[in-house]
Amino acid sequence: MNKIHTVIWLAIFCCLTGCEQSKEPEFKAPMGPYGLPYRVGSLAGKPVNLGEEVRWLEYEDSPLLKRENRYKGYKPPSRNYQSVVTSFEIIMKYTTGAPLMRYYKAPQAPVKQYDAEQSDPNNKWIYIGVRSGVRFDETGDLTKAYLRYLEDINKKPKDEEDKYNFHYKYVSANIIEYGLEKYSPHPIWVNFSGYNNTDDLYVNKNENKIVTYITCSHSEVDLARKCSMTWTLEPKMKILIKVTFQRSNLKDWKLIKRVSEEEVNKLFINKMLD
Repeated sequence: MNKIHTVIWLAIFCCLTGCEQSKEPEFKAPMGPYGLPYRVGSLAGKPVNLGEEVRWLEYEDSPLLKRENRYKGYKPPSRNYQSVVTSFEIIMKYTTGAPLMRYYKAPQAPVKQYDAEQSDPNNKWIYIGVRSGVRFDETGDLTKAYLRYLEDINKKPKDEEDKYNFHYKYVSANIIEYGLEKYSPHPIWVNFSGYNNTDDLYVNKNENKIVTYITCSHSEVDLARKCSMTWTLEPKMKILIKVTFQRSNLKDWKLIKRVSEEEVNKLFINKMLD
């Protein structure tokens, strides 16, 4: 009987004290340099600390990705280093390496520069989009995307509506520009939509594999004449990077690519791209 009482009292004591003490301590994100805790997560399977330079941050449970989370009042879980990051964006001046951070305790010189320069069609600001997880799976095969641009380029449109299918078709310009193979918009699309509504395609290859491709607008509006450069960090990591910049800066595509990778690399607790 005494043994039974002892077991009961031990159970009660455990419930009051020991059980509480056995719980895992609540995760607390480390503090960033400007007094706010980092947003944290797992990018391509590696832990990252995301500071004030990161915007449009998306995790894999985002209502945009998970239909069941689209109901009103969905509350995302607390984040830790197992929370899978699928996409985000960083704005940066590629000539200085200074990211844009609007938080008032962060350096404000880049903010003033950005606000003064963003309407200049020759500005040096770039928009670094990062995709991983399911977002990488959607667009990660660059060679496959490139081949789609070139398929069926010799066929004739069946009717006026069929001409829309030539929007993202290109023909070789047979020139190298800034070390890139250049492709011009398909003439059927040029005749249908007008030259100002078309893009050029630039490709960087390693043998027959596409390493980087860039599309550049012919918009008649100077500020809207932009390029979008896409590449991945494979085989090291399943991360796709897509950077938007002014077309006047196409000559600097290698520099833009390098500083973009360096900026992403800073986010990892253990640098991944050295």
